[in-house]
Amino acid sequence: MNIFWPIYAAMESSFPTTILGTVDPDFPKKRLSRKLAALRLRTSVGPSCQQRVLEQLDPSGPNVLWVFALGSRDLIYANLLEPIWSKFDYTVLNVVDTLQPDNLKPDDVNKFDLVTCFCGDLTKDFDRISDVPSIFFPAHSDILNAHSASSYRPLDLIVVGRRDRKLLAPIHKYFNAPERERVFIDLLTRTQMDHGAEDQFQILSGTYAKSKAAFCFEPSNVGRFQGYSPLTSRWIHAWAAGCSVIGSRPTGTGVAQQMDWPEATLELPSDPDAAIEFIERLLADEAGLAKRRNRNVAEALRRHDTRHRFRDVLSYLDIPIPPLLQQGLAELEARADALDDTTRH
Repeated sequence: MNIFWPIYAAMESSFPTTILGTVDPDFPKKRLSRKLAALRLRTSVGPSCQQRVLEQLDPSGPNVLWVFALGSRDLIYANLLEPIWSKFDYTVLNVVDTLQPDNLKPDDVNKFDLVTCFCGDLTKDFDRISDVPSIFFPAHSDILNAHSASSYRPLDLIVVGRRDRKLLAPIHKYFNAPERERVFIDLLTRTQMDHGAEDQFQILSGTYAKSKAAFCFEPSNVGRFQGYSPLTSRWIHAWAAGCSVIGSRPTGTGVAQQMDWPEATLELPSDPDAAIEFIERLLADEAGLAKRRNRNVAEALRRHDTRHRFRDVLSYLDIPIPPLLQQGLAELEARADALDDTTRH
């Protein structure tokens, strides 16, 4: 997926990384069919996956298995490595989206050493079904290589993915009316052309970086979040690109501490006419846009880069921080300090 490409890139630049990708994108949804597919994978793909891991293991260690899990299918893929599970010094289940503990057996989780959750409230659910410790692992990206404080912002407004449709429809119509000199872009996270994940992400982040303001809305009304209100990647991408973020703040556990700088998200009025007036004032305030641009990028560098997340996990597991990761963290801090100086002056 395009939003995972920068995470992989940050991993590979921080420590030696071997990626074992999804082997069957059309994995069936029915339970019996899934069991048969899992058996087929175990015999047809399992040995080659295991052999690849054995060839890549570092004899001096430590070797960490990191399982990205959007759903239970990803645990079925991880199970292909069960015959060599003991070869890893540490195993981490990284819950990145809709994997719900109620759909799992305790043994599915208990074989891991640590569970990391993008949603602070979801950690409590994993604690309920398992003895494995779980920690909050907020949304993140490769901010070091995908950030922009450029003042060149020919696009006024951008919305990507989820939105408050009743509020956004009249706003979109208003700002894109022929008589107004504004540009409001409604962007898909995946392009319509046949681009790979890296190119898709570069197009996404590049379009954010040419925009003055981005819409982000708290996601508790999305069915798969089951009423929880986590911080999601669209905030990270918008901050890193230097956009002023407008919409509504997530309210989940731990989120407030992840966005506690001034004007991290500007709350939009729920009435479309009032929201349009609010946005017109925001776009006319060039000094305010510039101040938020530098501050949001600096905070993204300092808080939300993937390298910060992996540093926290390695520290939790009592693994020394590798030199390349230390170097990346130092560069993030230096770039954030430079933007702080720009904002103050």
